[in-house]
Amino acid sequence: MVLAFVGFGDGAASLSGRTWRVGDPSWKESIVDVQWPSDGTLDGSELSSVRTDLSPDGRLLLLTRKLTDSGTGVLNSTQAALFDGKTGRPLGIPDAEGRFGPVPEVGGPYLEWGGWGCRPAWRNGLPVATDDRIRKAVIALGDDLVSVSSRYGSPCVAFAGNELRGEPVADTAAVWQERLWVWGGRLLVLLGIGTLIWWFTRRRSWNEGAGSGPVPYFLPTRG
Repeated sequence: MVLAFVGFGDGAASLSGRTWRVGDPSWKESIVDVQWPSDGTLDGSELSSVRTDLSPDGRLLLLTRKLTDSGTGVLNSTQAALFDGKTGRPLGIPDAEGRFGPVPEVGGPYLEWGGWGCRPAWRNGLPVATDDRIRKAVIALGDDLVSVSSRYGSPCVAFAGNELRGEPVADTAAVWQERLWVWGGRLLVLLGIGTLIWWFTRRRSWNEGAGSGPVPYFLPTRG
């Protein structure tokens, strides 16, 4: 089954669900309709693009939207909210342990972070923000789950199956290789500059020493 959502216009506050199965002649309306939390409505100076992501187990639906200043076109941030994947009921944002608190009858809490464009991933059934840094999308964005090398050329990181699995393992060798890559060139430049300064200083002192030696003294003689 394919689940899709239909919205109309920029900054659509609600999305209507549609489903399609192999053999169906057309899309059908779904009971899953989602509405953006009322306390996260746009203030009129921002335009948004909305995107939905379903968790691998189909239990949660993540709704994200890009906030862009309508006057300058500058990206402000990303807002995210979670919903029940079967009923569309707003769930709010979980804590670090994955627990959901009570949600107000109207609207609900949402999460906001900088950046936009990288597709969120999932870990243990909970969303992971991948814009700039890879962190749990919880009430307070957690610590980095994965350290990405500065040599990685793409702005976004993709995971197999859109899911981050396994346990983190500290790779000391990789950490030092990254440090050497980042700081090695800078240290070599500083070492070269320091060597040149030392050489010119020593050369100057040698020249001054050669020109300020003791003046020879000759005793007067007769004849």
